[in-house]
Amino acid sequence: MSQVMTSISQGSIAPNFTLSDSSGKKVCLYELAKETSVLVGFADDVWSINSVRRVLWLQRHMLKMAMNSIWAVFVVPNDLVDVQAFERSIPRTLAFPILADATHETVASYEMSRKAGFMLVSPNKTIKRIWVGEGGFPSMRDVLLLSQEK
Repeated sequence: MSQVMTSISQGSIAPNFTLSDSSGKKVCLYELAKETSVLVGFADDVWSINSVRRVLWLQRHMLKMAMNSIWAVFVVPNDLVDVQAFERSIPRTLAFPILADATHETVASYEMSRKAGFMLVSPNKTIKRIWVGEGGFPSMRDVLLLSQEK
């Protein structure tokens, strides 16, 4: 379980979470971020246009991120059945997990309730950058540069 924090900002410690992907596999942020950066995406609902746009953005850029040892996960405040139905509606397998946050606890701990965006989490578990809102998409250049910073 994640712990609700009072303020999320660049430089703050990212709250840990363990959530299930569409196959029921548990995914832990701190395990992924042991040695590499993790780009964490958020949307207000798995079926919203904000979600679809961010899923497409991640799918487009995953090869470049993988080549640079950057993980990505996408967190939505939906139950596992909604996430499974969404993934089944996509003609190709996604290159990153969509994680079900049925309790909304993780979304709340990141202050992303009813918001969409991305956060880059470094191996030392700090939030390197936050992109939120309608224009809340990072440039790949920023993601690559920030993930290389110590």
